[in-house]
Amino acid sequence: MKMIFLVVSCCLSLMVFSQSHRLYQGDKLPVLKPLHALQTIDGYVDLQQYRGKLVILDFWSIYCGSCIAAFPELEAMQEKLKDSLQIILVNSETDRATKTFLQSKKHLSPPQVPLITSDTLLHQLFAAEAYPAHVWISREGKILAITDGYSTTKENIRSALSGNIPVGMKAPVKAAYGTLLPDSLLHKYIFFSCLKHYDPTIDIGNTDKLPVDSGRMVRISANGASVVELLQKAFRNETDGTADKKYGLALQLSDSNLFVRPADPEAESLWENQNAWDYELVLPFSLQDSGYHIMQRDILSLFPVKAFIEPRPVTAFVLERLPGRPMPISKGGASLNTLDGSRLKGYPDSLRFLRNRPFAELVAWVKLWLEDEYPFEDSSGITANMDAIIRENSVNPLCLSKLQEDLEQAGLILKQATRIVPVLVIKARDD
Repeated sequence: MKMIFLVVSCCLSLMVFSQSHRLYQGDKLPVLKPLHALQTIDGYVDLQQYRGKLVILDFWSIYCGSCIAAFPELEAMQEKLKDSLQIILVNSETDRATKTFLQSKKHLSPPQVPLITSDTLLHQLFAAEAYPAHVWISREGKILAITDGYSTTKENIRSALSGNIPVGMKAPVKAAYGTLLPDSLLHKYIFFSCLKHYDPTIDIGNTDKLPVDSGRMVRISANGASVVELLQKAFRNETDGTADKKYGLALQLSDSNLFVRPADPEAESLWENQNAWDYELVLPFSLQDSGYHIMQRDILSLFPVKAFIEPRPVTAFVLERLPGRPMPISKGGASLNTLDGSRLKGYPDSLRFLRNRPFAELVAWVKLWLEDEYPFEDSSGITANMDAIIRENSVNPLCLSKLQEDLEQAGLILKQATRIVPVLVIKARDD
């Protein structure tokens, strides 16, 4: 099996790891910038707002079966102790991957708590290498414990709420990902990168700056990826995530079959055997900011393509108030939100309802349906509670004209516009 290794030796000064970048039991949580999150009103979560509550950060992955199996119990604990407990889900997968996964599981409902996606910061601070891993933060913002997910029991939560550090809780295990580096070199590298044809017998994971080797190093990996998927990962930070979306990718390739995953699931297995790749990059923590630039260099030097970021006009949608209509405002009544497709007794399955709920919830829901294919922004200026009724066949499958009709009934207009966004352009090297 053909492998390409790019192994680099550096002076030992590159191995220095600053302890200030890691948090341990007993440390105080520093003030962090708001983090992007699903299932929040404005699309962000600020950990500082939960001072006075016990906070549990649940590090999980869409590939972690035990993490997902624990969702109902976490939901029950959050609902029962909502005045004193806040559970926050954290994963490193993109918005798109997370939402696609959750939408594909018809009988799976994640806890209705903030869901941080595309995370690297918290993974680095707590060296989260395997899932499930839980970080317990006291009412005062101190790290009480870093445990596996199985230690999060009602008894331990009650103990923590009483100001005690629960005993007998287990630390999270180390990540069990495979590696592409030969055993003879495993403990001798300063940093290395490796690319080889996809091997389904080795799970190297799909990681983004995952702390490894006790936080001394970070790891970027892609398992069974197409060339285009490798480049999307390498350029993701430079496009603020638009490279992962349909409108943020422009392919100019004469033979795209070599570089793009087929849409037909039946053809995917054969295609992977010939055209999918495993990539792994491990480098010192102090060089982590160079990681994706190194990945770009590797991919572009080994395949006959070139890639670059270019600002381009794309079709976008803007939500505004309908001209000539009064300010949309709720008629009151018991609050209700079934926009996520949940079913309630006494309500028709053919309709989704928003009643006496913050307008921001409607905005977040519309964005969820549009953002993979179109940039979306809210220019309505509405802040009050809102009522809306959305037909099921407006979104399942998505029908823009019907969705626009439903929003007009609520006093809103979804207007087509043009926006300039960073687009990842991939073309043949000789073009």
